[in-house]
Amino acid sequence: MLSWNPVTGKINWSPIGYIYRHKIKEPILKIVTSGRGVIRVTKAHSIFVFRDWKIEAIPAKDIRPGDYIVAAKHLPLPVREDKPLILLAELLKKATQKNSIKLHKAFKLIIDGREIALREASDEELRKAEFLKLPKLGFVPNKIELDEDLAWVMGVCTAETNKHLTFRFSSRESEKAEKISEVLKKKFGIQAKTDVNTLKKRVELAVNSRILRAVFEELGLLGTTKEKHVPNIIINSPRNIILAYLKGLIDGGGYIDEHGDIVYSTENPVLARQVFLLLQFLGVTPTLTQDKTNYVITINRDSCWALPDVRKYLFGVELSSHESLNKQVYKLPVSKTLKKLTELLDGGLATYSYESSYTQEVKAAKLFNKNLTAIPEDHQALQESDAVLVRVESVEEEMYEGYVYDFAVPGDNSFVGGFGIVYHNSDPYGFYIYSVFRVGSITLSYESERLATPKARFLGVMMSDVYGSPKLGKKPYLSESERKNYIIKAKEMDIKRAKELMNYKWFQTPRWKVEIDIFLEKLSKLEIEALTSKGLKFLADTYIPNKIEVGDWLA
Repeated sequence: MLSWNPVTGKINWSPIGYIYRHKIKEPILKIVTSGRGVIRVTKAHSIFVFRDWKIEAIPAKDIRPGDYIVAAKHLPLPVREDKPLILLAELLKKATQKNSIKLHKAFKLIIDGREIALREASDEELRKAEFLKLPKLGFVPNKIELDEDLAWVMGVCTAETNKHLTFRFSSRESEKAEKISEVLKKKFGIQAKTDVNTLKKRVELAVNSRILRAVFEELGLLGTTKEKHVPNIIINSPRNIILAYLKGLIDGGGYIDEHGDIVYSTENPVLARQVFLLLQFLGVTPTLTQDKTNYVITINRDSCWALPDVRKYLFGVELSSHESLNKQVYKLPVSKTLKKLTELLDGGLATYSYESSYTQEVKAAKLFNKNLTAIPEDHQALQESDAVLVRVESVEEEMYEGYVYDFAVPGDNSFVGGFGIVYHNSDPYGFYIYSVFRVGSITLSYESERLATPKARFLGVMMSDVYGSPKLGKKPYLSESERKNYIIKAKEMDIKRAKELMNYKWFQTPRWKVEIDIFLEKLSKLEIEALTSKGLKFLADTYIPNKIEVGDWLA
């Protein structure tokens, strides 16, 4: 999963510690942002916020209009296949399971010269087959290489077609119809039918192949607007293939506005998130606006100055001679001494701007470099962070009933969600999760001996860390003013869980009893990010080393 390191400012692929799903029926928050659409989050979940010239994680319930939250500027590409392959046999067999196409007895796989009925083939045979023998089409390669031309066709298909694999263009776009026809003939051996209507000045391209329709539908390219999605093979393709797909998507359903920026809109929230993700994989920082029916993604032309392949593919222009690939623009303010810098960038902290000119950016970069020595140590890494700041426009409650998901990524303690918003780790029932690690799951008691870690110790935030304890002679790490912004009122399920813990013998030691008693007295809790109010390095440099040194853990 993608995570953001608040110390280095970098976004990385990281292993997931755990995923926790549970049902709720309660008000959640609808947060409208400038440039990243609408996000929905539970009140207790924490988000990274830029306040008082520092970044800290605070519960969503305390976020206010005018705050700036952290979001990914761009995302690192996952490991890619150099030559991605579409396996027709796999897609056709999946299509039959959804009744998209009736699996004909004559459908055969060809493996080492032998014919095998497609409906009887194993998964390994589906991947191994060199050819398919199909009615009317004859022998067709099973493995179709996904090149730039086919990726472009798939992009146009996502934008243009319905369930019938029919493309419609104006007469001025006849070359698009010709290109699609050539690619389908070359890749699949299928001849599309072209109909030119001179009166309506329209060109229609129809593909009358049930087999190809089933394949494209399985890829997510056909159907109603809300049924489509970016094919997984595109998401896991190299950069040039992603660019070609996006080019087709924009050619089919986008346009260039009066500012010279690319605009693409869709009613499909899943498709919008996926397109946004692909652009961030390419290093583009798009903006997103959202109303009741549409998600509108805008790609600012000037923001792509350092991405020559994006400029060439999507905008159709090369870099001009005066533009330097080494130019640096900083849009993440990091200290009070750099306040003038932020004033140069669209009147403050705004990350997205149509008006930011080349001259302003150069001045800002020079001012930033001049003040590098004044950057606080905690934020020095943010000067070239993979993150940007997004303004919160409004926050309101709305009722929600259904599942919510908690994620935890060890190390960075954060994860990147939809439209690049950075969330802090979730923390469901920290004490209880510890008990599962230490003694095993009660529901799997017959396996507990093999699944438990008896020597595990709880080193996380304790109630005595928050409020102190006269019985233990322990002072709190946080003052009342420091913790007030992070306190989360305990819910009925939290109280119920705490009382259940008291029945487990391993929680009946005097030390554990102190912690649970404090919780039941205060009826409140907080997450470990509360300690970042003392600085981003406090956890690693002070809190954890001190607890280990004095043995302040729970067994």
